[in-house]
Amino acid sequence: MKKGISQISYADYAIGLVDELEKGHHIKERISLLEK
Repeated sequence: MKKGISQISYADYAIGLVDELEKGHHIKERISLLEK
Protein backbone atom coordinates (compact mmCIF):
# COMPACT_ATOMS: atom_id res chain seq x y z
CA MET A 1 0.00 0.00 0.00
CA LYS A 2 1.29 3.44 -0.89
CA LYS A 3 1.80 5.99 1.86
CA GLY A 4 -1.25 8.20 2.34
CA ILE A 5 -3.64 5.92 0.45
CA SER A 6 -6.27 4.06 2.45
CA GLN A 7 -8.30 1.10 1.30
CA ILE A 8 -10.66 -1.43 2.88
CA SER A 9 -13.10 -3.85 1.26
CA TYR A 10 -16.83 -3.30 1.66
CA ALA A 11 -17.06 -6.67 3.43
CA ASP A 12 -14.34 -5.82 5.98
CA TYR A 13 -15.85 -2.37 6.56
CA ALA A 14 -19.32 -3.86 7.14
CA ILE A 15 -17.99 -6.46 9.57
CA GLY A 16 -16.04 -3.86 11.53
CA LEU A 17 -18.92 -1.39 11.61
CA VAL A 18 -21.48 -3.95 12.81
CA ASP A 19 -19.02 -5.24 15.42
CA GLU A 20 -18.51 -1.73 16.82
CA LEU A 21 -22.25 -1.00 16.79
CA GLU A 22 -23.01 -4.19 18.72
CA LYS A 23 -20.31 -3.62 21.35
CA GLY A 24 -21.02 0.08 21.84
CA HIS A 25 -17.54 0.79 23.24
CA HIS A 26 -16.95 3.99 21.27
CA ILE A 27 -19.92 6.27 21.92
CA LYS A 28 -19.38 9.73 20.37
CA GLU A 29 -15.80 8.82 19.44
CA ARG A 30 -14.06 8.67 16.08
CA ILE A 31 -12.87 5.20 15.11
CA SER A 32 -10.77 3.71 12.33
CA LEU A 33 -11.32 0.38 10.64
CA LEU A 34 -8.39 -1.53 9.15
CA GLU A 35 -8.32 -4.29 6.58
CA LYS A 36 -6.68 -7.54 7.69
